[in-house]
Amino acid sequence: MPCLVNELFHALTGLATGGRGTLLPVAWMSTGEGASAAGIAVTAAGPVLSLVSGALMMIWQPLRHRGGFAHLFWMWFATVSLMEAVGYLVITPLGAGDTASIVERLGAPLWAALVMCILGVAGMFATARAFAPFVARATGYEKRPAWALAFWPWLIATPVSVGLAILYLLLSP
Repeated sequence: MPCLVNELFHALTGLATGGRGTLLPVAWMSTGEGASAAGIAVTAAGPVLSLVSGALMMIWQPLRHRGGFAHLFWMWFATVSLMEAVGYLVITPLGAGDTASIVERLGAPLWAALVMCILGVAGMFATARAFAPFVARATGYEKRPAWALAFWPWLIATPVSVGLAILYLLLSP
């Protein structure tokens, strides 16, 4: 779901800047913006939204005292949004993702992409650290390992997500 919100923000930014494109489940395919300021803004919109919304949601937790599913969903959304943003930074030197596209469009040197990667790795650890107390609180740390809520679902969901992406690509025109 955070990925869809990311892509919707690309689309809204593209439409607001007079651009055109196609919204797919995992991408906004802009047409004709290239290295223009509008094109860079459209490309940056998704990762910036993910970073800002994830950080704000992690800080502001209006459902914390209620607990339950609503708070769990809130924290999951915040964490996944942050991880999406920092994940883009990590893959920048590989030439993949929105941040790599921005680096390419700006003609930035390789060292800039490497700095982004280092910041992304640091961001992953920071996000995991911020999420850890919530996991411990949600699982009753003394009763069962906290990583049961975070690690196993992640480990299972990763190949499922990749499989669904491959299926989508195979079935798409």
